Amino acid sequence: MTKPENNIFKVENNGKRPVILMSGYIGGYSVNADNLYRGIKQMENNEVTDCDILINCAGGSTIDGMTIGEFLEKSPINFHGIVTGMAASMAGVLLQFCNTRSSYKYGRIMTHKVQGGVRGESDQVRAYADLMDSEEENITAKFIERTGQTKETVAGWLKSGVNLWFNASKAKTANLIDTILETKKEAPKAPKNATVEELVNTYGTVFNSILEEYITEPQNEEENPIDNNMKKQILGVLGIAGMQNGLTENATDEAVLAELRNVVNAAKRATDAENELKEFKGKQAKLLVANMAKAGKITAAEIEQWEADAIENYNLVATAAERMTGKVDPNAGLNRKQTNPEDANLPAALKGREDWNHAKWMEEDPKGYEKLSISNPEAYEKIFNLQFNPED
Repeated sequence: MTKPENNIFKVENNGKRPVILMSGYIGGYSVNADNLYRGIKQMENNEVTDCDILINCAGGSTIDGMTIGEFLEKSPINFHGIVTGMAASMAGVLLQFCNTRSSYKYGRIMTHKVQGGVRGESDQVRAYADLMDSEEENITAKFIERTGQTKETVAGWLKSGVNLWFNASKAKTANLIDTILETKKEAPKAPKNATVEELVNTYGTVFNSILEEYITEPQNEEENPIDNNMKKQILGVLGIAGMQNGLTENATDEAVLAELRNVVNAAKRATDAENELKEFKGKQAKLLVANMAKAGKITAAEIEQWEADAIENYNLVATAAERMTGKVDPNAGLNRKQTNPEDANLPAALKGREDWNHAKWMEEDPKGYEKLSISNPEAYEKIFNLQFNPED
């Protein structure tokens, strides 16, 4: 059966600055060295000089990963690795092969000891353990080379049974990234004698500060009238809130200020609702992180930081939690027996295919295999590991 063409690395953007999305399992059907090699050659033929790699990946095969890294290094193209969500495990190693390394403000990098599993005779198990040690030596050397850290420091990143997470700030301190990408937007300034339309466009996000300036103290229309330019600004702000209610520059100061107070009250109600939502998010975050700690996925010292991150981006932390290994099973990887097909928990895609290995899936049903990697990554990774491919 012919393997269908995979266009995950297809060069777009007219070849000027293409983007590679690294979000699948490294070494799986979607993200592998063969596909990346074809993509690099296509870009080189199009005379591409720079390419962004957006990384939100849980890792994968060290063998495919290190091969991909060498392809990146040997190409004349400048690759710019950007952590958009997480660069966990092998994905964090691949980041070190990029010419520049950066992360979004809430991005994360995770390191841990090389993992894998094999079954067979004792000599096979020992040989596989030697292979895992060799892969870890290569990864350690790359971290040392790119970060400038000592071997002892890097060894601390690869502790047995520990998933070590770096937020963007800690990653920069450890020199795992070069820069943190942040967007700083300055508050707009209205031009002098602005029209109502210009004020609406200018003060769309900062109108509360304008409102407060005009209603801090009660206004007396006769003793302290609002000048015409001020009134135009207030009417512009009311227009932003959809509460101008037919008022024009000929309206009395009292009428204009009354509507302005209505806007402030509406803003207060919105603030109260926002505080209630923040409290709800806080409770959700605490429950999620408490379950992570209970499962041994994080330490007590990490709880506070994880709670803060979960409040900011609950879905990202929940996804990371699902992919974390948790407490280490000393027998993990040595028992690769597939679940009995009568087991109600067996994924539907595996029923009748319990004996299929990686090669069989790739030959008979590659698209189904890719869907399995998304719908049930744990089952997918178990099948993949049977190919004697240590994973990080």
